[in-house]
Amino acid sequence: MLEELTSNFFFWLTLFLVASVIFTFLLKKFTSAKTYYIGSMYKTTKANPIFDKFAHHEKIINFLTSLGLILGFGLIGIDFLYGKKLNKLKRFGLWIISILVLYFVFEFVFGIFSSSSFITEGYTNFYGLNLLSFVFALTGFAGFVIFSLVISAVDILTKTLTGIKACPGVAPVIPGVEIPNVPLVVPLHAWISLLIILVIHEGFHGITARKEKLKIKSSGLLLFGFFPIGAFVEPDEKEIRKAEPMKQLRVYAAGPMANLASIPVFFIILIAVSLAFSPSIESIKRNSIEGIEIVSVSDKLSFCGEKFDVPALGVLKKGMKIKEINGVKIQLSGDFVKAYQGKELNEEFSFLVEENGEEKEFLLKPNSVGQFGFTVKEVNSKSYSFLEEIYLFWYYLFFDFFKWLIILSLLVAVINFLPMEPFDGGRIARVIFPSYFGFWKTEKTQKEKLIMKILSIGILFLFLLNALPLFF
Repeated sequence: MLEELTSNFFFWLTLFLVASVIFTFLLKKFTSAKTYYIGSMYKTTKANPIFDKFAHHEKIINFLTSLGLILGFGLIGIDFLYGKKLNKLKRFGLWIISILVLYFVFEFVFGIFSSSSFITEGYTNFYGLNLLSFVFALTGFAGFVIFSLVISAVDILTKTLTGIKACPGVAPVIPGVEIPNVPLVVPLHAWISLLIILVIHEGFHGITARKEKLKIKSSGLLLFGFFPIGAFVEPDEKEIRKAEPMKQLRVYAAGPMANLASIPVFFIILIAVSLAFSPSIESIKRNSIEGIEIVSVSDKLSFCGEKFDVPALGVLKKGMKIKEINGVKIQLSGDFVKAYQGKELNEEFSFLVEENGEEKEFLLKPNSVGQFGFTVKEVNSKSYSFLEEIYLFWYYLFFDFFKWLIILSLLVAVINFLPMEPFDGGRIARVIFPSYFGFWKTEKTQKEKLIMKILSIGILFLFLLNALPLFF
């Protein structure tokens, strides 16, 4: 019953409309409103004392913003912060140490994700984790995103020219809306996630600006109808441009770094909730779910123009109950994780299934992206109550909400490091890059404009190529 309710678009639309009306009412109590044809802008100066309160933590802010420059621009960021002050030999040593540290940090972190996902493992095997780590070490997330756009653009052009349908490399994030040719749908509740992310992002811009004694004209929220769709902090742009380079960089790096720093916090919250509620959830599930049943077996599998084998086709059938995988008893969906642990893409999996009261055993190998080609559902026992279903619904909604909060926080942070205005990375690049062109004898402002123009045209061209599949 709850599955039918929560899959209904109008259920979510009504829920968020009610929440937005309440939110808008509260905003009017504390802000001034400026209305446009498509929405409203709620501006206030009441957040400034909050910014000032946190601005006193100078050491923490300096550490985070410096780390943001390093993660955003890799070796380039480190060299700008520390290398320019050193002699040639020490500077070269700093380069070597920085590349090694960033290389192994990225390889370690990304390796954790790739080891827990067949698809991610396939991605790193294809492109090479070593190459990805090296790109990050040299240029941080800024170069990593550009490199990913280049790889995706080549893949899209190759497939398009050979008549193969490709997936877009970039697409707008519109929670609750399924975009044609985009295999991923962001749930409607991610509107709240995006709002939280933007408030954190803009809030840290404001805190850092006040720490650097820069003026904040106002801050506020953007609404489309009743929906909060954005947040902003309005600094004095002329004052920032006249400030020292390091002050500018700290303010610009603050936003994306705040999003990166919030990810561990969200993980800790998830872990805490999991430790507190998982025992009761596990108990309810074990008592209320009697097993896993195969709902369908695909005739074919395709993803982004690539076709893949369906190992389960002709072997597993709709209605079969999965009893064990690799000797691990399968009663709940979560049991699949235990069964898959430690297995490689080219290894065989042992499936024990039940069909019409008869048990059968099959050996199957996953395809190159780690899929078998079947879908399953949990079969409720007769003792499964509606109250238990509601309890589980809110528990899993909480986890799904924080999952998207983490994913979108990472995406917003990484994309904002792109060296192209109006992204924060573009403003950072405007400060950093011209300093490496001292041999170029031209006026500083002219040099900045030309460098940023070249970067903007190149990145826009990559965006265009990556968006081609959205229109075909």
